[in-house]
Amino acid sequence: MKSLILYIVVIWELYSVNVHAQEELLINNLNYSIGYFADIIQFLSPGSGDRPYNLEDNPKIMGKIYTGYAVNLGYERFLNSGFLFSSNLYFGKTFYYYNDLLGLYWNNKKDDSYFIVEVSFSKDLLKSTKYSLLPILAPFYRNLIIPDIDYSFEIQDNKYILTSLPKFSNQVINDIGISLGVDLRRIFKNHLFFGISFRSNLVFNIGFETLYLAPELGIQF
Repeated sequence: MKSLILYIVVIWELYSVNVHAQEELLINNLNYSIGYFADIIQFLSPGSGDRPYNLEDNPKIMGKIYTGYAVNLGYERFLNSGFLFSSNLYFGKTFYYYNDLLGLYWNNKKDDSYFIVEVSFSKDLLKSTKYSLLPILAPFYRNLIIPDIDYSFEIQDNKYILTSLPKFSNQVINDIGISLGVDLRRIFKNHLFFGISFRSNLVFNIGFETLYLAPELGIQF
């Protein structure tokens, strides 16, 4: 919540700069989108890679796409250079099953939580008053929260015996990467615009991980 409040304050300050001198110009955009969000890393590279050879992975998640949703709030400003400065704030979730070592929770679903901040400079390829096509190449910061479960066990007579109670916790990951995507928009006379937004996130220490595809609604002012 603090991050969202800070983001809104920064957006407002950017809007307030020189606003009186440029009242006749539509140099700012606000946009909102909500849509399909997915983690594709398991689909691209099946397997966990960190399990003992005699313990299997949960077949419900191996090689699968973890689907979910994400919400985006964006602010854009047209610069004198002709480029469009964009800042986007994403909140997303993906849903899939636990993959604990003994399979005690394989039927239980969990959800990963994403917080992504993206900043970019782009240029409209169409240069039209009705349509806009913006290619995106943007650095991003990501905060990822992964629910996890841990317990200890030992093997006795070929049976697995728990030696501790299961403990639920959250793994927190912070990293950076590059967003690749495109925004296609139809601009109306009342300064509203509607379009489609697509993103694919390349995390530097992982590779391509998430996809985002959503309808987008915004206003120029």
